[in-house]
Amino acid sequence: MTAGSQMLEAATHFRLQSRRILSERNGYDAQSAYVEQFWLPVLGPSTTFLIRHLNMRLALEGEGVVLDAALTARSLGLGEHPGRHAPFLRSIRRAIDYDLVSVGERDENSPESEVQILVRRLVPMLSSRLAERLPEPLAREHHRALTRSTEEETPLVRRARQLARTHQELVTQPRRVAG
Repeated sequence: MTAGSQMLEAATHFRLQSRRILSERNGYDAQSAYVEQFWLPVLGPSTTFLIRHLNMRLALEGEGVVLDAALTARSLGLGEHPGRHAPFLRSIRRAIDYDLVSVGERDENSPESEVQILVRRLVPMLSSRLAERLPEPLAREHHRALTRSTEEETPLVRRARQLARTHQELVTQPRRVAG
């Protein structure tokens, strides 16, 4: 068992932080139809709802919000059972496996039972390998969606996406704005 797994099992609280990843591709909001249509069959419902929930809490309450693990598990319908086979912990580990969240470094000032979770704010496009594992009709739809998006994206659309991301960052992080 790894140190990260032991930390997750012992955690009673999770401190959420955004994990910004720079890439050429923008990604999709966790609440998007893309995530529901294409990531749901890969992640399963528990992990998909977990990712959406974590992103929603960050958007509503800001960086550093602390979640009670048992309460969060119950609110997602995963029960509050402790242990490494608990559905809630399995969902977190699955999100880690797909690089949608990661465990942050422990802060000396935080209690031992608190684990920092770095949440990816934009869910990436499925890799080719994952897209190939989708059921055939979904794999074809995914290919069509990718083809459409690359054909339709003009420099103006790319600029609009960049402005929307900047606006979202300003809205979800009001503590950074002086005024």
